[in-house]
Amino acid sequence: MKLWKEWFRCVNELKPSCSNYKAFLWMVTVLVGFSIRQDLAGVTSFIRCLGLSESCYHLSVAKIRGSGLEI
Repeated sequence: MKLWKEWFRCVNELKPSCSNYKAFLWMVTVLVGFSIRQDLAGVTSFIRCLGLSESCYHLSVAKIRGSGLEI
């Protein structure tokens, strides 16, 4: 648990870079997924490891593409 508290403290420093709280929560969700995924299948891997629905996959891809990040 101590590691996750430190992880979130570091991620929380990125909060000002998000346009609003909802965007920050999506960023945290994506970062958690990338932190715990067990394969390298991109967005699919973190959607699967977090147990999110298919609609979250499409929303995540759209958000990542809109951010200009490459995955």
